[in-house]
Parts: sequence; structure tokens; C-alpha cells
Amino acid sequence: MSRLHELKPKYLVKFPDYYDELYQLEVSAKGYLTDVIVQFLDGTTYALYFTDITRLQQDFQSEIEEENNFFAEPNMVVLSKVTPQEIKIAIEKLVAQGFFDELGAYQVERSKYQEVSKKVGTDIQQHIDMGFSYDNERWMDKASAKPIITMPTT
Repeated sequence: MSRLHELKPKYLVKFPDYYDELYQLEVSAKGYLTDVIVQFLDGTTYALYFTDITRLQQDFQSEIEEENNFFAEPNMVVLSKVTPQEIKIAIEKLVAQGFFDELGAYQVERSKYQEVSKKVGTDIQQHIDMGFSYDNERWMDKASAKPIITMPTT
């Protein structure tokens, strides 16, 4: 294996466009940052939510006061400090640990929707808006649980 191949990045980290030096200081003080994108070479993309433990406690307490018994954010990662360096280190370790492989089930399912939508010539969201779901290679009417379109398996 060539040394150049070993150095080729497996993923890219994209911070929000507004994440300049001034906003970095603000984020560090607030303790959270949304919309950090991790994009792998195959095009698979994840949006992550970073928070520190202090902010997490505050958010959880706010939810308790609102009579909720939980606090959740999609793809949440808790850091000691929310800084670009800490975010990059965390992502590197998450990749090494296979974290994104665990999230892959959603990505695979979403790509099934996209594949089916291309085959039938309609938009995924149109099917969902019409009350359909996709299960076992077929679109289902949620209300009647009857198949609408059955896709041949390859």
C-alpha cells in the first residue's frame, strides 16, 4: 500500500458557514454547536449536535421544568468543551470506533426510499405525505397496512 493512499482522508468535517472565530468563542461559552457535517467519501453524510456537560444539564433541567422526563437531540455528542479542536478529535475517535456504522441503518433505509422513488418516478416525501411507509421492499398504506407498490428484489 502506498503512503499516499494511507494519508487519503476517509471523511470531511464541515462546520457551518457562520462558524467564524468570533462565533467559536460564543459557541464555547454557550456550550453547544449544531449542524456540524461529517461526510464520508461514499457521499454518506451525517449532521452532528455537539454539547458540553453543563449545557446538557441545563437543557435537561429545562425539559424537566416543562414536564418532560427526557432531553434528546439527534446525533448528539457530549464533549468536555465545544471547540473546533475537541470536535475534530471526537469525530476522529467516533470514526475509529465505528460510531457512524451504527447510524448507518438509517442511511441504508433512506437510500432504499431513494432507490424506490427513482424506480417509480415519484418523490419520497410525496409518498410519506400521502400516508405511505416503506417496508420489506414495498410501499405500504399506513392506514390499511396494504401494499401499494411492490418492488422486485435484486
